[in-house]
Amino acid sequence: YDGHDAPILNPFLYEGFALALNELNSALKKFNSIDHADPTRASTLIRAAGVLLAASTSGAGSRSNTEDVSVDLGPARLQCTEALFSILGGAAYRKDEELSLAVGEALAAYADAFGNAKWSNESEIWPDDYDEVFAFDLPPHQHVLYTLFQREVTHTNPLKRNASAAVLLALVAHASRQANLGRMDRAMVKQV
Repeated sequence: YDGHDAPILNPFLYEGFALALNELNSALKKFNSIDHADPTRASTLIRAAGVLLAASTSGAGSRSNTEDVSVDLGPARLQCTEALFSILGGAAYRKDEELSLAVGEALAAYADAFGNAKWSNESEIWPDDYDEVFAFDLPPHQHVLYTLFQREVTHTNPLKRNASAAVLLALVAHASRQANLGRMDRAMVKQV
């Protein structure tokens, strides 16, 4: 999309997006595994994940009305963000540390897809310890920041902690760009 905010996703595309995100999630996990670690492919998949996550933000809370759908859009989006976070400190990251910056850019696109939206589930107070259920209920901008600060930065794996710095850099750079363009009212900019 060319605008500042992601377009409203047509409900007919929810199932297709969910399936695409599910396959992308599998591919991200495959190319981050020890046996198939491929930073070049992982980098391409990371960029695609950022675009798909951002473009599907309007359907984030949707659930399918039919029983034959294997995956819903909301859970598929959350699984994809978890796959992006798993790249940090993973096998592909060990081969190319710049992947963490690509993950940060993808997460920034996801977090700022609907910058001026009013979220019904925003939270001013975060629990001290990471809570996955709480994280998954947050809007995208808070979900990314909460997971980054409460889980990734405090992780026991030093590679994961170091990779988190590049993600934070990408998020701050994206928010700074939006602020310099006069878009201070965007939820992600305010949160950062």
